[in-house]
Amino acid sequence: MRAPVGRMTKISILTLNARGLASKRGFNDFISTCKMWKRLHALGVVCVQEHNLPRNKEAQLTKTAKARGYTLIITFGGADDDTSERKGVLMMICDEVAEIKKTHYAIPGFIRAEVQWGTKTIDVGCVYAPAQPLQRVDFFNSLRGKLDNTTHVGGDWNCVPDVTLDVDSANPLAYANRGATLLGDIVGNLALNDIRREQLGNAPEYTRKGPNPNGTWTSSRIDRWYTPTRDDLLYTVEVLNTFVFKKQSSDHSAVLLKIESQQGKLGHDRISLRNDLMEEEEIQLKVLEAYKSAWRTQGAPEKKWRAGNNKAYEILLNETRRRQKIEHKEIKYKLAILCLLYTSDAADE
Repeated sequence: MRAPVGRMTKISILTLNARGLASKRGFNDFISTCKMWKRLHALGVVCVQEHNLPRNKEAQLTKTAKARGYTLIITFGGADDDTSERKGVLMMICDEVAEIKKTHYAIPGFIRAEVQWGTKTIDVGCVYAPAQPLQRVDFFNSLRGKLDNTTHVGGDWNCVPDVTLDVDSANPLAYANRGATLLGDIVGNLALNDIRREQLGNAPEYTRKGPNPNGTWTSSRIDRWYTPTRDDLLYTVEVLNTFVFKKQSSDHSAVLLKIESQQGKLGHDRISLRNDLMEEEEIQLKVLEAYKSAWRTQGAPEKKWRAGNNKAYEILLNETRRRQKIEHKEIKYKLAILCLLYTSDAADE
């Protein structure tokens, strides 16, 4: 089935370190969960790290995915050990939502492909960076030239942008974060944004919790998306603990990138913001506080401004939706009353 053209205004892309899909029904159960999330959240592209699937089953896995409505791109081994029977990354594109246009790279630890979503092209990358520091640096250096300023790249980076914000442990400053500065330079030069940090401000959020040798625990935000700077798309990120497809779930949370079109023929599901909201003092104060909060975060002025814009839009969108629900109920009630009055008048005649 070909993806619809010019009709869908929302698509979601998910990244998850799955900690293995190789159990008896692991891959099929995973697809079933993806199909459910497609119905609920327009999930169109799924990026998985550490699938641990056997390389001699590639043809069978590809056939299974296609039979259930997905195009599969899969590689095996890791960026630091391409012969490993574990690790591995994959990308699945839901054929009802998007259509594969071009595969740029499909190598151990990294997949990048372009998908056609309606009238727009979405460039998606899936990354699984090595856990060992030296190999991680080598891997990041290898990404130079493989990413583009149009790429939405997500995955398990095995490092964080800022240990003071993205690590929770007995001593965050001691966190093994080698390669983070290099990665920051690479994505910064391409104007790719850590959109979730912009949305969070200085608030903590973690995507993985793991044990330390001394019996303590470390939580970190090693799973994340970097998004391009585009005026025609609106981005929202959610960290999920509800994307579950096996009894023993991963110690990583899924990270969902929601993309909404802001231009073109938007269709019936596009919500226009109410113009009168900004005339209300309470809404004005909420928006003002959103900009103040964004300006108190770290980063360049243009990133702070973009973060403020995103938060303000979120406030106005949520309030628009809330009032539409109330007004929809009131309209239904008034229509019911009018219908009763009309029926009564017709009976009297």
